[in-house]
Order: sequence, then C-alpha cells, then structure tokens
Amino acid sequence: MSLIHEQAAFLKDIRKLLDFADAKNYVVTAGELGRSAETQSMYLRSHRSETMDDMHLRQCAIDLYFFLDESDHLQLVTSVDRLEEIGKAWEDLDPRNRWGGHREGAATETPRFERDLGPGR
Repeated sequence: MSLIHEQAAFLKDIRKLLDFADAKNYVVTAGELGRSAETQSMYLRSHRSETMDDMHLRQCAIDLYFFLDESDHLQLVTSVDRLEEIGKAWEDLDPRNRWGGHREGAATETPRFERDLGPGR
C-alpha cells in the first residue's frame, strides 16, 4: 500500500477513535501530526526521541489530548489506567496501531497514537 493510502487509512481510524471518545464524553484536542526531519533531529539530540524513523515523519502518528468535563471545568486525563479503554479501542482497530500508553518504562506517552508501518519506506 502506498504511503498516501496508509495515511488515509490511519486518519480513518483516528476518526473512528474520536467517535469512540465522543461517545465516552471526552473532549479531544490534537497536537502534532506531521513533523519535519529537522524537528525530529532536534528531538533525537535532546533525547526526546530515540530514532529518526518516527511515524510522525510519515504522518502516521498523532498526539491526542483527552479531557473530561468536571463541574464546568475541563480536566486533562493523562493516566494510563483512565485512558486504557481508549488505547485498547485504538489498538483493536488495526493490528499495526500502537498506543503510547502501552510503551514500557519512561517512554510511556499517553497522547501518542500511531500506525506502525515498519522500517522507513
């Protein structure tokens, strides 16, 4: 499948995830989708990333932020436990979908949702 088709399939899954989150009463905002090689290189040098083959470079990763409305006040939800059903729903959509909340150790990133396309194309 071409990269464009992979990106389109990724975004269709994101749309499904957003519908799922909406049904659970989450307010969702988005952060980074695409990323330049220069930014990735800076992240690598500053140890914010471990590779130059990040899915953000191929526009197959996005950072999503989940909020719950608590007494007219939006509360950002970052706990792996509280977002587990969101992460599981994402990973159930496609076997290549990965949620950052399931990363081991210090690299846990609950906002990160990606499709693993394998090594760089």
